[in-house]
Amino acid sequence: MSKHLIADPAIVETHNIGLAKNNKAIYAKSKFYHRELNLTYLIIVVTLYLVATANTGFFKQVLMIYPFADNIGFIISLTGLLFGLMWLIFQLLCYRPTAKVVLIAMVLIAAVCGYFTDTYGTIFDSGMLINSLQTDQAEAMGLMAPSFMIRLLLLGVLP
Repeated sequence: MSKHLIADPAIVETHNIGLAKNNKAIYAKSKFYHRELNLTYLIIVVTLYLVATANTGFFKQVLMIYPFADNIGFIISLTGLLFGLMWLIFQLLCYRPTAKVVLIAMVLIAAVCGYFTDTYGTIFDSGMLINSLQTDQAEAMGLMAPSFMIRLLLLGVLP
């Protein structure tokens, strides 16, 4: 055998340690950036987000009638009920292929409806949804304020 084909054991060991460190760094990055989120946890996170951000007008009205200091149990149970109903509806609507589309649509719709509820005191029901579909472009453009765009960007697009 030739001397050139036999490697020095110290060099091989140093090279293997360097590869192990690089592999750990790559594994840690891939585990951090490409982590899959279970669908149930995603629905829970989106539901918590919507309960906290899309229902401020509702909670303001409830707190005007039922002050928090005197009705803490009621407020907590009402929040839990709202969370539970939204979570149940999202669980029924979301299955793996359509979950992201449904949840993104719900976040965007909640941002738009939340803006009009908080700004104009609008209550959204089936009649309001029919009216919104029958509006013309001039009427819709009259409602597009800078505060609407900011709220839509911060609460609808960025999340």
